[in-house]
Amino acid sequence: MRSEKHQIAYINSDIVSLARKGGKSDDVVELEFYAPCFHSVRGSMERGVESEGGKSNVASKERIREGMELFYGTIIENYKQSQRAVMTESKVSAIFKKADYKTRMEEFSKVKKAASMLKMESEPGNTLMEEDLLENLQVAKARLMELCESQIQLQKILQAKATRERKVSIKEYTRAMEAVREGHERMQRSLHQLDIIYSDWLEEC
Repeated sequence: MRSEKHQIAYINSDIVSLARKGGKSDDVVELEFYAPCFHSVRGSMERGVESEGGKSNVASKERIREGMELFYGTIIENYKQSQRAVMTESKVSAIFKKADYKTRMEEFSKVKKAASMLKMESEPGNTLMEEDLLENLQVAKARLMELCESQIQLQKILQAKATRERKVSIKEYTRAMEAVREGHERMQRSLHQLDIIYSDWLEEC
């Protein structure tokens, strides 16, 4: 375990401040299911205690762990759930059912916004491993948000095609599908790298 003094500043934009910063009131309702996890991490932050004698701040490590668990256990899992819902609707057994494109887009938008709300910022006293961990978390978050946006754009195209709102070319549809595929691959690579660093960090704690 490294002996360097460190302090992690965990800054969390909560559900209420989202509305105050210009978000629609609907955003607060749509993101409500993330609230318990966000407030849990904030509570840990408020209980933080400065480290003494150069020893690692246990409360800071707890905040990092809780933030990572929020990312993996809530945000990533909700993305997977949204993706599974799309896959289920796309099966042959559901071919005669009307796809709910609006709900699909809303779900991916919720995941994207939740990822943007998770902010873990570093301070000069962080260990090198913690800096690496936070940097890789930022990359994984960015990849997830990009993937969600690609998913939303694909659903918009599918909705336009289904409702005959406008003509959708095969080229446009193929390009949107490719963007989702490439986005998924980039996210998986970033998550794999984050997994490795996070596992190493947990071993040092």
